[in-house]
Amino acid sequence: MIDYSKKTSVDGDTDKLGVWHRAVLTLLNADGKKVLDLGCGTGGFLKHISSQTQEILGVDPNKHNCDVAVHNGVQALPIYPGQLSGYDNHFDIVTCFEVIEHLYDHHEIVGTCARVLKPHGRAYITTPNAFHIARMMTFVFRQEHRDPLMDPTLTDEPEHIRLWSYGMAHRITKRHLHLKVAHVYGCLTILGRTILIRNELLVRVLSQHLIIIVTKE
Repeated sequence: MIDYSKKTSVDGDTDKLGVWHRAVLTLLNADGKKVLDLGCGTGGFLKHISSQTQEILGVDPNKHNCDVAVHNGVQALPIYPGQLSGYDNHFDIVTCFEVIEHLYDHHEIVGTCARVLKPHGRAYITTPNAFHIARMMTFVFRQEHRDPLMDPTLTDEPEHIRLWSYGMAHRITKRHLHLKVAHVYGCLTILGRTILIRNELLVRVLSQHLIIIVTKE
């Protein structure tokens, strides 16, 4: 796995949101809430919601990302999620956009959610859908990864290590007794519009990205 603390390039545009950000914004209410973003990149999502919230905090192991975020008025700590301390039972909302596919062990992320969320708090975790129909057809008929970040012949250090399915998403909290998966939705872009998908069958095959909503008891 890449050591993201040593990565020199930055991730994301502070002034633009991805399809996963826009989809999650239709599902959460951040008004007056304390929000933590794990793997915050350059802080674009937190900057977008900062005027609504009581408190925002980003965590990203890439110091270059955090420097950009701080420059744009977003508090960000250059650490891995498991290193975050002093915030037990503190946040109403935790977000984690497009991170778990970079990890061999997602339990650092899920364990951090279990620790820092308040009771009845929610986490929103997004990741590419392994069984999106275009991804499957590209792999079967062209013998190519649709995702170049998984292909070791296209990049010296593949960043996407594991792909997640609808079924796997429902088991993401299996080791964490106080967390449960409330919903798994999907999203995709059509003609520049972000579409949120709730129907299970359509989520399985049409969603480009999965949105895993986790609640803390």
